[in-house]
Amino acid sequence: MLQPRPFLVYKSSAGSGKTFTLSKVFLSIALRSQDPLYFKKILAITFTVKAANEMKERIVNYLSSISGNHNSTRKDASFMKAALMEELGLSNEEIENKCGIILHSILHNYGDLSVLTIDKFITRLVKLFASELSLSPDFEIEIDQSLFLDQIIDLLYDKIGEDKELTDLVLKFLRFRLNDEKSGKLDDAIKRTAFSLLSEEFFYIQENFREYTPKEIFKLKDQLDEDTAKIEGSIKIMSQKALDLIAVSGVEEKDLYYGKSGILSFFKKTASGDMSAILDPGIRAIKTLEEDKWHSKTNHPAIQSISTELGQIAKNLLNQKDEAQKFFLITAARNELFRLGFIGELSRLIEEFKESENIRLLSDFNRMISDKFLGEQAPFIYERLGNQFDNILIDEFQDTSNLQWQNLIPLVENSLAEAKTNLIVGDAKQSIYRFRGSEPQQFTNLPEVNHPAQELFKSSYEEFVLNSNFRSASNIVEFNNRFFSQFSTNILSSDFQNTYTNLKQQHISKELGTVRWWFTSTESKAKKEDALQLMINRALDLVSKENLSSGDICCLFRANNDAATFASAMLKHDLGVISEESLLLKNNPAVALLISTLSASRYSKDPFHLQKWLSKFHHVKRIDEYHKLAQQLKKEKWNFKDLMNAVGLNFDPQLLLQGEMFSKTFRLVDLFELDISDPFVLKFMDFCTEYESSAAYLKTSFLDFWDKWSDSLSIQLPEDKNAIRVMSIHKSKGLEFPVVMVFLPELAKGRNTNDESWVSLKEELGIEQMPLKTSALKNTQFEHILNLEEEKSSLDFINLLYVAFTRAETKLEIFSNPPSSKNDSTDFIKSWDQWNEEENCLKFS
Repeated sequence: MLQPRPFLVYKSSAGSGKTFTLSKVFLSIALRSQDPLYFKKILAITFTVKAANEMKERIVNYLSSISGNHNSTRKDASFMKAALMEELGLSNEEIENKCGIILHSILHNYGDLSVLTIDKFITRLVKLFASELSLSPDFEIEIDQSLFLDQIIDLLYDKIGEDKELTDLVLKFLRFRLNDEKSGKLDDAIKRTAFSLLSEEFFYIQENFREYTPKEIFKLKDQLDEDTAKIEGSIKIMSQKALDLIAVSGVEEKDLYYGKSGILSFFKKTASGDMSAILDPGIRAIKTLEEDKWHSKTNHPAIQSISTELGQIAKNLLNQKDEAQKFFLITAARNELFRLGFIGELSRLIEEFKESENIRLLSDFNRMISDKFLGEQAPFIYERLGNQFDNILIDEFQDTSNLQWQNLIPLVENSLAEAKTNLIVGDAKQSIYRFRGSEPQQFTNLPEVNHPAQELFKSSYEEFVLNSNFRSASNIVEFNNRFFSQFSTNILSSDFQNTYTNLKQQHISKELGTVRWWFTSTESKAKKEDALQLMINRALDLVSKENLSSGDICCLFRANNDAATFASAMLKHDLGVISEESLLLKNNPAVALLISTLSASRYSKDPFHLQKWLSKFHHVKRIDEYHKLAQQLKKEKWNFKDLMNAVGLNFDPQLLLQGEMFSKTFRLVDLFELDISDPFVLKFMDFCTEYESSAAYLKTSFLDFWDKWSDSLSIQLPEDKNAIRVMSIHKSKGLEFPVVMVFLPELAKGRNTNDESWVSLKEELGIEQMPLKTSALKNTQFEHILNLEEEKSSLDFINLLYVAFTRAETKLEIFSNPPSSKNDSTDFIKSWDQWNEEENCLKFS
């Protein structure tokens, strides 16, 4: 049999036996060797502790079963045995004997079975080189970045009042945010800045980054303000000249070509300071200029005399595109400028705190390895490990970040150079962790690697596609094949469509199974709550009318608050629920409303907190004119009492600033007519009592106390195996269930995955590097960054759907509102034979 090349890459779709393949390659390598301890030279890298434990368990179980232990519980052990015998050319007796010997070696040297998460492997590497990295040998590892940064921000706040420059920066930042009608709370903005310092993106640009003192920030802001005023003033003067010319000539809007929606609209927009009109003047304004046609059917005699001058003004305005782009870029930079001033201080506090507490963040380790060793010393760092590991197997490669892969490449290169087998397994269609730094294009681009050893990777490369689905019934497989083939073509750009090239799967299951995609009625404007109620009713029917076991059902959600609402509904109908996110108090709409009310009473004139409260109130009580009220409160500068009165609540929120927390909460429960028997509300009231009896009562405000504990507060339910599972789509990855229900109210990606980008503005504004909102790059010379993020976020969205739709074994049910008229990317399913117009439902059965 021909030996495959040493760099094996398996593209494994959902349910196609990825872990089986990974285990098979591991066992094949171990069985080829005459050394029963050769397994010590195999490094298998996974991305979760659960996956690492599952693979270890599989390896031991396969070896146990193949060697003759009939108590093994693995149903696929006979398939594994047959596959290994065929590949290795071993007889039944030989393979049983060899597996028994290897099993004995592993059980007596279990600590040397190197199936590790990538974080554990890199941590082991860092500890191995602690002295070279100038680390104390007993340093502690901090996994919770959020908690760590909360401590850093506390240290920053402690310096306010002592450090004059920092104090001035904070005060001016506050004033700037309030003037721009943003929240007066700085925590989110500062924490976002601190998080960006820990990102891989910052690691790659930090050499070109320079710190700015508060004085430099103030000077920069004055310069940016001056530049925007100059650009805006110049545009307004030109535009006003055109409007004055029209007015003096006695010409009215009806006399101009296309009336108020033509060139006149263009002049009015630019005169008001709307710079986007220069970049997109509108088709009617363009037609006026191209056709040189200015008058309407009224044929006003003055048009002839002013048209030449109007045309020249319009052309002069359209020649200001560079200035308009600069205006938008300055605006984007101005909004984030104060954050730039905090970076130096935050960086110092982060390093000082790590040294004083002798801790390192888990996210530090990849940067340490890359920064210290992966240049000219790359062979040195892997010299010790290169002797230890001959074969590298990497699971879930689509979840690898750029930095993680760059750190692993030298190890794989070392192995390939000796013609040793290496394996990569993954599925770019299941890449849903880009917000954590993963780059699925690294997988789709293989064997291309950004490394001098690229030719070695190319010459060693052999690709396999696993296209059999062992998980799902035939109708589910057929539905996913058809849906994602069309959907990916509709929403992905050509640069990303190769992700779905190897989509089509063959079903192995003999079961037919069913798919139901339910849509709410199209007669009225559907709300998210309508689709959720449809799902709740269907879940109740599946259990009560179709006699399905609750324990067979898993319900998947994109948003935790939707999961919490669904879980509450199940509990009210006495159905058991197993969940993590949906049982957290903070994700319950009623509790979120109570917290938002307490917060808004503290910031009773802050439009940010008032709009947030209105959103939470709308979620629980439903307001007919929600959007109108949201605009009105901002325009008329309402306080919290005004807003409460507007929604029909006769209550003075000032009463919430005094008194015991339990009493205040009870009053709000009564005011909002919340269900006092709701387990979430009861648990929250218990928490209020705990706060008042705790040592924190005299030191910490209730809201700060809540912020500290909210991530861990949940209602406790008795363990019930016959309970509906409720979880996020992200948490469901790698799992499978007999029945899967997916809540998908909107068939659109929503916000971009990453809405912040480090951008060099040295040429444009003299700023080396700064973090900008990616969405703010629209209409600037950096709009290509936004466009790329839009495309990547579309891929993230379709991948999320793929993960959700491929969890089901026998029954898949999806719940949505009809797509908007602007989004017709899924209308194609209505042309399928399985579409039922009467029930507004797609049925595969």
